[in-house]
Amino acid sequence: MDLAHFRCTTTVALMGLLAGAAAPAMAQLSNGSFETPAAMQDPFMRPAFADWTEFGNSTLPNPNISQGAAIDGDLVQTGDFNAVVFGGFNSPFNASVLLQPLPVPVQVDDVIDASIWAGQLAADPLILGNFMVMNVEFRDASNSFIEFVSVTIVDEFSATDSLIEYPTQAIAPDGATQCQVAFVFVQEDPILGTGSAHIDDASLELTGVDSSFQNASFETEAGNCCVTRAMSQWAEIGRSTMSNNIQRSGELVRTGLVSAFMFGQFPGPNVFNTTAIYQSQPCQEGDQVDAEVWAAHFAGDPLMAGNIGFVNLEFYDASDMLIGSVVANEFFDEMQPTNTWVLGQTSAVAPAGAARVRMVCGLNQPNDGAGGIYFDDAVFAVTPGAPACCVGNGGKESPGQVNFADITAVLGNWLVDYGAGNTGPGDSNCDGLVNFADVTATLGNWLNACP
Repeated sequence: MDLAHFRCTTTVALMGLLAGAAAPAMAQLSNGSFETPAAMQDPFMRPAFADWTEFGNSTLPNPNISQGAAIDGDLVQTGDFNAVVFGGFNSPFNASVLLQPLPVPVQVDDVIDASIWAGQLAADPLILGNFMVMNVEFRDASNSFIEFVSVTIVDEFSATDSLIEYPTQAIAPDGATQCQVAFVFVQEDPILGTGSAHIDDASLELTGVDSSFQNASFETEAGNCCVTRAMSQWAEIGRSTMSNNIQRSGELVRTGLVSAFMFGQFPGPNVFNTTAIYQSQPCQEGDQVDAEVWAAHFAGDPLMAGNIGFVNLEFYDASDMLIGSVVANEFFDEMQPTNTWVLGQTSAVAPAGAARVRMVCGLNQPNDGAGGIYFDDAVFAVTPGAPACCVGNGGKESPGQVNFADITAVLGNWLVDYGAGNTGPGDSNCDGLVNFADVTATLGNWLNACP
């Protein structure tokens, strides 16, 4: 393992101790410029700032999380104060952390923009591998730490005597219900690791929605330690914490550096189980949905008889309830040649009531069969279908209600042929031709609502 990965892993391992409680919060961070000190200064816990929670701050008289002042020559972006953080000098790889105690509520596909101004002083630079990161973290309804995005904001290579803005963006994955920002200072050497990080004007905001398909080749990890998922933006089914049966792997790859790898849960003989990953997109009735993924198994660990790899489509309503039957393609079994990629595809039209559709890639294990499956280069597309016909044409001529405006439209466009698959003014039943059938449709839905 390289040093950079080890450093980041250590950071997140320490962060795993910090579990936020779900509670409503404003999108903009409170006291983001660190102007307001804590109302009470506990001599043992030493909270430095109002509306911020600390972890790893040392006791008086020399706290390692404190307020810096512009009047003293400190690095301040706006206002009069900032936050100054250094190591605890108490153990190898110790962490000093600032985070807001109230997470921001989020929904899947929410776009979160976070930012911080950070730097170091030439008179007190970071040395010997000290560094500070900003984490944007996601948790689910059970408060499980499912994914995070991390950016290094200060290290020994950062410029001195100035603050630089470090913006980052994250998209709430499936299952996320809350988001939190944390600033983590890691000190690798508790004896010689001197230097302080200076931060100001922290922000965390919900800025939009991004429903596009993400991480199709599984190159981006959900977090290198202490999260309950392997791949960014992919939720999981059937993860075994004992065996870590869902992973990113470089052992067998079609493109890029990694693929998604999984094997069964081994619950016991004759116990059927499914291990899978999924990602969802919004959809509505009539949308065309297409999904495909490449799969393979390794010659050194091939699938045993009975194990089946699949790619499925599942439709859910606005209450997250499954609609209809799963559209399944069980395309990969023990008969497939090893070390050879095989394409699995499936398609469907979104049924009535559909609000989201999931692409699910997984492995069915019926009887503790050995072997694992690799997935790579997924494609997941939702193509809008033709708009649903608003019977009576009220949505076109008199939005909200079928009435005399629709009769006028029918008579004014009598026998107009818009062509199969098309519609227009007066075509109340949306069959492409204005005729007596449209009169019947209009009268049959008289005064009905039409969205």
